[in-house]
Amino acid sequence: TGIKYEIVKDFPEDRLMGITNASELREALVNIIINAIEAMPNGGRLSIGIYNINSEKVAIYIADTGIGMDAETMARIFDPFFTTKGEHGTGLGLSIVYEIIRSHNGEIFVESELGKGSKFTIVLQASKEKVSEKVQKTQLKENATKLTVLIVDDDDSVLYLLKDVFLNLGYKILPAENGKKALEYVNTENFDLLITDLALPDVNGWEISKATKQKNKNIPVIILTGWGIDVPEDEAKRRGADYIITKPFDLDELLLVVNNAIQSISK
Repeated sequence: TGIKYEIVKDFPEDRLMGITNASELREALVNIIINAIEAMPNGGRLSIGIYNINSEKVAIYIADTGIGMDAETMARIFDPFFTTKGEHGTGLGLSIVYEIIRSHNGEIFVESELGKGSKFTIVLQASKEKVSEKVQKTQLKENATKLTVLIVDDDDSVLYLLKDVFLNLGYKILPAENGKKALEYVNTENFDLLITDLALPDVNGWEISKATKQKNKNIPVIILTGWGIDVPEDEAKRRGADYIITKPFDLDELLLVVNNAIQSISK
């Protein structure tokens, strides 16, 4: 009859969102899930869930009912090239997971017992979907009805979050999931502010920034740079960016920058 796996999911409705690089987080989760499946050669139960911690952090857990680990193995599983699979394993899977989570300013914990299974828990900063009072006191809302924002990001989770936040504030949104779509908007639509990711799969953020400034040099440009990329301020200005924000960003920080940009338009 083959090997049977039971999958148990626990994704509550009120879960918070984390700002992450979706493809990197996916890679980390897939690595942990593959390890969990391999730890259950005769089948078993795989549990995946999410829960909130003090409204400030999001925890994602993956648990299995597999062979488990002893304390010595647990202490070394995130070391590069450490493997329990003999000559067939590279030993890179969990060290890559560790590096990805660390680059997100997150934490990863493991609990395990020989013969009983293992549980991995990833803890990430939650994005502040609820805009703080400090931000609400700015001019963001009173200017909203008159303004259109072009938002460009190939990461679905970031695009969805920003779209949601700006729509709730009352802005009109032009969402683009790639550079080609963004340049179409630049050529055909009027907008008052550009927020674009720098690293896009086709046309990069600098090109969108340049096209925007050629259209109207007074449109403020906010560039979101990915995960540890450092852009000097003078280079950013030279290439048409008025503001640089590094991921993972704090939503309040972004909205305060947007507020400054909007004030520069109205002057």
